[in-house]
Amino acid sequence: SYYQQLKKTLNVCDYEDLFDYVDVLIKEPKIASHLQEKYAYIMVDECQDTDPFQWELIQHLADSYQPLTAKKCFLVGDGKQSIYSFRGADLNLFQALMDRFSQQPDLASIVRLSDNFRSQSVILDTLNPLFQTIFETIGTQPIVYQPLTAFREDTTGAVCSHLITDEPTISGECKAIVGWIHH
Repeated sequence: SYYQQLKKTLNVCDYEDLFDYVDVLIKEPKIASHLQEKYAYIMVDECQDTDPFQWELIQHLADSYQPLTAKKCFLVGDGKQSIYSFRGADLNLFQALMDRFSQQPDLASIVRLSDNFRSQSVILDTLNPLFQTIFETIGTQPIVYQPLTAFREDTTGAVCSHLITDEPTISGECKAIVGWIHH
């Protein structure tokens, strides 16, 4: 194609090319071995947005044959924050990793962070049940919801909320909100 020829003429790569070249290189035993020795540890932030190819690359960087046994990976992720499915990120992969790590406690640990230092308990007492319903029952990939625990000392305040059903028009939704505020 014209695009491929232009890249070759200009001696440039696009984003996909970078992955293709890395894939070829990481499968070379000498290169893989060198990189595995060079990088003692690998941290992956936002792991919930990792696509299968990226995970394969991470495994090769850790150890080509037994990536978990190498104990080199530190993964940080939250399925509730997955937003990159449009570019190949696979939440099922993240869930499978969590399952795999849970089944191998001698090789991997899972630490769940549920402490919330921003919100008061009155807010979380309202939101936790709502979010649990949303995350665990809506969508094609239900996510087990881990309730948040408030760690703020100030316990004053109240929550006032009004849940509206889906309105067929923006106008209908606006009228519902205005009516609630007026009330």
